[in-house]
Amino acid sequence: MMYYGLTMKSDLGGGSLHINFAVSALMEIPALLLVYFLIDRIGRRQLVVFGLLTAGICLIFNCIIGDDVSFYWGMLQMMITKGAVTVSYTAMYTYTSELFPTVIRNTAVGCCSTIARVGAIMSSYMALWLVDSYGKLAMVIPFTALSLIAAILTAVFLPETMNKPMPESISEVEGTEI
Repeated sequence: MMYYGLTMKSDLGGGSLHINFAVSALMEIPALLLVYFLIDRIGRRQLVVFGLLTAGICLIFNCIIGDDVSFYWGMLQMMITKGAVTVSYTAMYTYTSELFPTVIRNTAVGCCSTIARVGAIMSSYMALWLVDSYGKLAMVIPFTALSLIAAILTAVFLPETMNKPMPESISEVEGTEI
């Protein structure tokens, strides 16, 4: 949700909507390069958690500083947030497919992708509705909360999959392989 919500409201940091959208889109290039070079070095889970926490912290910072900052500080904050969300979003594709056993991998990844698309649809409407109804900082609260909750749940409950064989059966995932 956060990725699409930030894309829809790229003017969050102030300034021109068109310039912010272009810079936001360009921030995906270094973020994708970062994932490309780090995903096999530091791990999938760490990249997902890092991206979600960084984006959540940046959005909290955005709430605190409000609109009383220069265009450049707003742009920098928006660039860091968008880059962090892109890192998390990109690493999540690899991470998700490695979490599920072979016998259900395609179905499980398809279900996750469907749920993600529903979230993307919801985030677009949610971002526009919150901004129109309550102001642009109201959009930050649910996206920040979801980002921080997802980071904590990922860090605490999900295993790292880097350099580990992908599970073949459901019992391997449950840890009850006979």
